Amino acid sequence: MLGKIIFFTFAVNWINAGFGVPGCGQQTIPPNLSRFSGKISSSRIVGGTEAKPNSWPWQVSLQQNGRHLCGGSLINSFWILTAAHCCGQPQRPEIYTVRVGVHSLQNRTHGRTYQLSKVIIHPQHQSHPVPEQDFCLLKTRQPVVFSDTVRPVCRAFESDGPIGRTCWVTGWGKTAASAWASGSDVLRQVDVVITEQLACDRKYKTIPNEKLYVSDKMICAEGGGKDSCQGDSGGPLVCQDAAGAYNLVGVVSWGYGCASPGFPGVYAKTATALAWITSSINAN
Repeated sequence: MLGKIIFFTFAVNWINAGFGVPGCGQQTIPPNLSRFSGKISSSRIVGGTEAKPNSWPWQVSLQQNGRHLCGGSLINSFWILTAAHCCGQPQRPEIYTVRVGVHSLQNRTHGRTYQLSKVIIHPQHQSHPVPEQDFCLLKTRQPVVFSDTVRPVCRAFESDGPIGRTCWVTGWGKTAASAWASGSDVLRQVDVVITEQLACDRKYKTIPNEKLYVSDKMICAEGGGKDSCQGDSGGPLVCQDAAGAYNLVGVVSWGYGCASPGFPGVYAKTATALAWITSSINAN
């Protein structure tokens, strides 16, 4: 870890192989999209609010030894997309599990746990000085059963997530960038606004003694005291399209602290990885 740079650790046929499952990005249980949240210190996603249970049905908890490690997004009945920096031991998928359909991590009676058969990291991923192509695919041993509380998210295209669009991040992450901050037991949500990539890049390059940058394979979003944080890594940044469906625009990746003024959160841009996602799923 460099300075205060945080990697948010603790963000075929087309239907079967990639995104695009019928009914994707739709919620049976509608979320509460009120943007009034203030800067409430008890929020786990910084400045966010508790999500309505099961209103973000593609949200997944990636776990190791029964403990939450990172978030992830269900993209079809076998595959989850998360961040590469969450997948430390890709050669050992048996040490990981995923939980779906869950709101409270401590409530073991809700949701379902699946074992993994494959962990695939993007071949162009690098960790330093910042995470590039921060993508990891997880394949479950058994197909995930869809329901009112478990549904896949839709794919995003280059045109999704335009500058100025309000989008949403969800996760069980920490209150703040502090060693003493705890993760949330319940899923939380926060609204953020997509910001211009070049301006975001220039801002990060002002940090002294670091060699940070924001490439065109990343997307930035901020919310004025609201942000994703540690534990949200690998989770979804979703934007709603004109038809009302939510598209997976980004994967929670890295940032300078959590909700640090002037420094947007940085997300891996999923539109840049669609070809790799499809080819990897087809081959496995």
